[in-house]
Amino acid sequence: MMNIKQRHIVILCSRLDQPAGTERAIVNTANLLFSKGDRATIVVLDETEKIFFPINSSISVCHYPLNFGITEKGNMISRKIDFFKHRKILKEKLEDLSPTIVLTTEYHFTI
Repeated sequence: MMNIKQRHIVILCSRLDQPAGTERAIVNTANLLFSKGDRATIVVLDETEKIFFPINSSISVCHYPLNFGITEKGNMISRKIDFFKHRKILKEKLEDLSPTIVLTTEYHFTI
């Protein structure tokens, strides 16, 4: 039997506190990946720490309140600065997590 190295899959999302389809899909995907032998980490890029759907206790959940300049506060320049600053923070966090695969739910995370 071939020895397959365990993958570390990181899922980036904005929140998990709503009883909605995207939130359910994220939690179900993480639970499924874990049940198949992968290491799963969910990174919530919002201030909300509540999780609505049941998640396996072995799945890591990290919270980083980043908005990437997508806010009504400030002006065009301050929002651009926030975008680059938050992009740099996310890059550093991902380097620390050292994922095999990164899945994202929103375009600004994918950038």
